[in-house]
Amino acid sequence: MGLAGKVLLEHLRGTPFLPWMLRLFGSHFGKGVFMDMTDITEFDCVRVGDYCALNAVAALQTHLYEDRVMKVGRVHLGTGVAVGAGSTVLYDTFVGDYAASARSPW
Repeated sequence: MGLAGKVLLEHLRGTPFLPWMLRLFGSHFGKGVFMDMTDITEFDCVRVGDYCALNAVAALQTHLYEDRVMKVGRVHLGTGVAVGAGSTVLYDTFVGDYAASARSPW
């Protein structure tokens, strides 16, 4: 996201306008989504269900470089999912309904 994240999206964190704006970039967000983060690498590979909470400094990372090969996949969060502060959801991940992650303090 780079500069677009800092200039266009960062000031929308925590507001209902951030999911609306990300829909314009190709992401799929359900209703009632709370987002206190803007770290999404490929917008069109993200699907977030209704009433999810994506907390501060969380990341939906849809690609990685492994052994000099770029691997890209989708991230799908079901209904009512809570992604903890500082957590990263990697590519090719489906998180079931009402699951919650918590970042370890270690």
